[in-house]
Amino acid sequence: MNTLLESKNTLGESPTWHKERKSLFWVDIFKNQLFEYVLQTQHQQTWSFEFKITAVVIETYNTVILATQNGIIRFDLETKAIEWIQKIDEVDNTLRLNDGKCDAKGRFWVGSMDNDCKNDVASLYSFDLSQKLQKKLDKIIESNGIAWSTDSKKMYFIDSMTYNVKSFHFDLASGNINLEKICIQILESLGIPDGMTIDKEGMLWIAIWGGFCISRWNPETGEMLEKIDFPAPNITSCSFCGENADTLFITSARLCLSEEELLKYPESGNIFSYKPKIGGFINHYFKN
Repeated sequence: MNTLLESKNTLGESPTWHKERKSLFWVDIFKNQLFEYVLQTQHQQTWSFEFKITAVVIETYNTVILATQNGIIRFDLETKAIEWIQKIDEVDNTLRLNDGKCDAKGRFWVGSMDNDCKNDVASLYSFDLSQKLQKKLDKIIESNGIAWSTDSKKMYFIDSMTYNVKSFHFDLASGNINLEKICIQILESLGIPDGMTIDKEGMLWIAIWGGFCISRWNPETGEMLEKIDFPAPNITSCSFCGENADTLFITSARLCLSEEELLKYPESGNIFSYKPKIGGFINHYFKN
């Protein structure tokens, strides 16, 4: 485990790799900011918005797709132009969008969450420019990590407040999902499951909020295989990055920590890296 960047994010989330720019993108939800960090030059760019940015996926060399408080936008990194491509009207003041990721066909899957993390009033959506917005799941409290099996025949999804990962039968052509089972149950004593990714062996890596760690799980057996500790309590997400997709980049948060805790864990909010024995896959791009 290494500290990649002393970013001190309030709520760092959605790390993703841009292959052409050879850079890491991520967001700070509560500071309304999007970041890019070029590893080779150690150059960082920051874009600030007037609304929350909750997730980022790559589209082209100069454009990214962003989930916001209650909609989806296209953002041009060079001109800073914003194009609203989908408002989600049912995401009102008690809800906001949260984590999101693209499937192998380029659809953007994004979920909402209850601001109080108590009520099952949120949903999971998929979006593309031809079929527009489709609600895929409801009665969710806090949509979070999402990943697909290496053959795209299963989708894995985390509603954080249930402390589990559900597996769904997934049809790539149509984007239809059908619940298979709860494949992983996480003990509350470990912490709250947050962001998630998958490696080349089909094992799931899950960031644990309040657990100081990311953990590797077998979705077939539900067994935890590995646990990597970090010097920060609230680990939020992870994804495989780099030219060979062999390194996990990990976001964290300073949110919900007291001044005393921040003094005790000064690396909270930083970006970390970890190189496991097994690599993974770069997150899919958004496609028309």
